[in-house]
Formats: sequence, structure tokens, C-alpha cells
Amino acid sequence: MCSFLYIISVEQIFLYICTAGGLAGIAAVLTVWVNHAKYKRDNHLDALVARIEAMQTSFDSQLKAMQTNSDAQLKAMQAESKIQTDAFRAQIQAMQTGFDSQLNSWKSLWEASTQEIRELKMEIKELRVENDKLRTEVLELKGQLKEHYKLA
Repeated sequence: MCSFLYIISVEQIFLYICTAGGLAGIAAVLTVWVNHAKYKRDNHLDALVARIEAMQTSFDSQLKAMQTNSDAQLKAMQAESKIQTDAFRAQIQAMQTGFDSQLNSWKSLWEASTQEIRELKMEIKELRVENDKLRTEVLELKGQLKEHYKLA
């Protein structure tokens, strides 16, 4: 090694030192530049993450508001539907009561009419019997009248 040092001149040593120093400087500059690019990238990523989180929060709040609005509308529609259903049931019940009342009225009228027809049929039978008796009596009276004129 000693012989190697004698062969290298002082100028060459200085040149090697300068080259090593220049390379070290270039490495330092590159390290600073890489760190700066990495810092910018990290800051950019942090900003993107913050924007994405803000967008996610906004989306979540909008979704929750839409869900709340949708739930309120659904409840209102269900309440309106129940009111309409109850009103429709009440209307049908009233109609059914009216129909039942009318049917009972017709049924009573039918029964009364049927009873009246039975009574009229009985009266007709009685009148026929009475008519037959009267005819028989008229025939007897005619017979008596003929006999009376024959005798007279």
C-alpha cells in the first residue's frame, strides 16, 4: 500500500477528494430533492385523503338526510293510507248497514205481502164456499118459486 501512495500524486489525491466531495454533494442535493418530492407527495396525499374524507362525510350526511326524508315521506304515506283505508272501511260498513236495513225492510215487506196473499186466498176460498152456498140457496129458492107458481 505504501508503494501505491507514492505512485499517486498529490494532485490525483486532491482530484479524488474533490470528486468524492462532489459526489457527496450531489448525493446530498439528490437526498434533499428526494425528501422534498416525498414531502410534497405526502402533503398531496394528505390533502387528497382530507378531500376524500370531506366528500365521504358530505355524502354520508346527504345520504342520511335523504334517508330521513324518505322515512318521513314513507310514514306520511302510511298514515295517509291508513286514514284512507279506515275511511273506506267506514264507508263500506255504512253501505253494508244500509243494504242490510234495506234487505230487512224488503224481507219484512215480502213476509207481510206473503201473509196478505195467504189471507186473501183464504178469504177467496171462504167467499167461494159462501158463493156456492148462495147458489145452492138461489137454486132452492128458484125451485120453491117454480113450485109456488105451479101451485098457484
